[in-house]
Amino acid sequence: MGNHNIVIIGAGVVGLAIFSELAKRYRNVYILEKNANIASETSSRNSGVIHSGIHYKPGSLKANLCVQGNNLLYEICKTGRVNCQKSGKITVARGNFEINKIKQLYQNGLRNGVKGMRLIESEELGKYIPALEGDLGLFTPSTGVIEPKELADFFYSEGLNNGGTFIPNTYAKEAKYENGKYKIKGISGGREFEISSEIVVNAAGLYAHEIAKSLGLDIDRLNYRVRYFKGDYFRIEGKIPFNTLIYPAPQKYGLGIHLTTDVYGVSRLGPNSYEIDSIDYKINSNAQEFIESVSRYYPPIKNYRISEDFAGIRPKIILPNGEGGDFIIREEGQNGYPGFINLIGIDSPGLTSSPAIGKYVADLIGSFEK
Repeated sequence: MGNHNIVIIGAGVVGLAIFSELAKRYRNVYILEKNANIASETSSRNSGVIHSGIHYKPGSLKANLCVQGNNLLYEICKTGRVNCQKSGKITVARGNFEINKIKQLYQNGLRNGVKGMRLIESEELGKYIPALEGDLGLFTPSTGVIEPKELADFFYSEGLNNGGTFIPNTYAKEAKYENGKYKIKGISGGREFEISSEIVVNAAGLYAHEIAKSLGLDIDRLNYRVRYFKGDYFRIEGKIPFNTLIYPAPQKYGLGIHLTTDVYGVSRLGPNSYEIDSIDYKINSNAQEFIESVSRYYPPIKNYRISEDFAGIRPKIILPNGEGGDFIIREEGQNGYPGFINLIGIDSPGLTSSPAIGKYVADLIGSFEK
């Protein structure tokens, strides 16, 4: 491998969105992926939900990029190359504590520019979904579902069609800055490799903080060290009589066990959220606990059987105060590494935000080059 202008590390859906956008603007754009196929990890192990933007702190990258990404995803789906459905979502509260959370979500949505929201009083919930129970609901019509693999394929094809290059089976282990260029080293096809580039985009997902550390950044001082949170999913056997998504009030490190139906009509419960030390995709949760959790707001779920489906893992930034952090998308010139862009802690709503993140990173590079 020779010298290249831009190298992206990681071909998850976010890395691919960046690949797609950069290939429109630059020549010699390369994307490295340690697996044989694109979007094999976090990108393919999630709910496939197009989020509205109510859950995120106003002014944050998560809020701004989610709302932008929501609009962009529905535009992409109009091409006919990616399946999605604007299903709508009802977030349900039980008790005063959760009612206050729902009202806060509503205020977030107003400040974030989420359109069409409305609060639903307890007695009206059943008009939206028969047998739905709660003390207050929040309806967000812009929420929907998308097929993540098709979205990844869309970005991948766009990148290739515009001249970008995909290099699979290439594990980037470290990055070094020497003489004004970055050297990326690792294993490609079973052999050691080294590639140099003027600009690097670190979109390595679960491993992005390790790449940043290898470069020489103090990931603890910068709060770049991620923690892994796993979520399990159970598939519902049989057909649920509605497509609207149902969510509980959000939890500390997740959005709570929700009921969703994907673009193919498959309904699921999940995910929960629990911290893990090492990466594996074994389901560790108890099915009955999922049933009990969802039955708080949709009692008929007790009439269905559920079976293990899959597990996913998110890289989360946890702030010193114990709260979940914002996306980190940063050009590291101020830390001595010009032209190196880190994307760290890209958890939910990373899928929804992906097309907006692609444009955001491309604009960062554009401003750096001026």
